[in-house]
Amino acid sequence: MVTDTFQKRHLHYQVLYEYALLEYELNLQGKEVPRLPLKEPQDLLRQIKSLRQHLNV
Repeated sequence: MVTDTFQKRHLHYQVLYEYALLEYELNLQGKEVPRLPLKEPQDLLRQIKSLRQHLNV
């Protein structure tokens, strides 16, 4: 269904955006950017947001 495809694509773009933001903020602070294992998009998004909170970025 078109809606399912749109939602999946939106989730992937959200993951890319959040990771890029994390990478940018860590680079500004001179910190190393962690490489994340391949997982489901929802898990990645949760992990990225958790990392941002933990690293105070």
